[in-house]
Amino acid sequence: MIKRETRKLVEGNLRFQSAVFEPQRESFEELLSGQAPRALYVGCSDSRVVAEMILDVVPGELFVVRNIGAIVPHAEDPSATSLGAALDYAINVLGVPDIVVCGHDLCGALGAIVEGTAPRGSHLERWLRKGSTEVEGFDLLDHTEEMTREQLVERFIATQLKTLTEYETVRLGLEAGRLGLHGAVYDPRSGRLRVAMPGSHTFIELKSPEQRSTLLPVVARTDAVSGAE
Repeated sequence: MIKRETRKLVEGNLRFQSAVFEPQRESFEELLSGQAPRALYVGCSDSRVVAEMILDVVPGELFVVRNIGAIVPHAEDPSATSLGAALDYAINVLGVPDIVVCGHDLCGALGAIVEGTAPRGSHLERWLRKGSTEVEGFDLLDHTEEMTREQLVERFIATQLKTLTEYETVRLGLEAGRLGLHGAVYDPRSGRLRVAMPGSHTFIELKSPEQRSTLLPVVARTDAVSGAE
């Protein structure tokens, strides 16, 4: 017997076929020849945060990697294979010009650590630790009382961006001047993004089209060569 929740998914596909796919068949057929996404998006698996929806893009515009917490494991970590493969493919094969790492407020994964509801040594706790340790050895999750929840997720995303530069594919792309790294935090209460500013851990909320100039690479090409943050 098919559960009610599963039946809704099946019914959803049937609606998609008739209401979305058929009226836009030509656009979907164009995608059959290949993909040329605007960016690689690394985000959280949270079901409430859908990249294509919050960025208002159509199929083919984003190459998406999602996991618990929008974690970027250190390049030498065995768990980095999946993300590393996505980076290699997106940068070297698809030629994406930008990588966006996006976290979100009200993150259940970070909340579980802060509130102590993730058992020590659990898969969840061990996974988040992979993304919380900065190069200097400072572990964000050991200092949660020093930050607001919003500051924690912002610093968390800034840490993932820094870790991305450990991957050879990313480093070479930055050095060649063909890749930019961007950090963002989505607020599900307002629908707005806060974007990371270059050279700092500061995030600025986007409220108008005039702020598009703030969408600069957090790690610029020359920064990657010089080792600046």
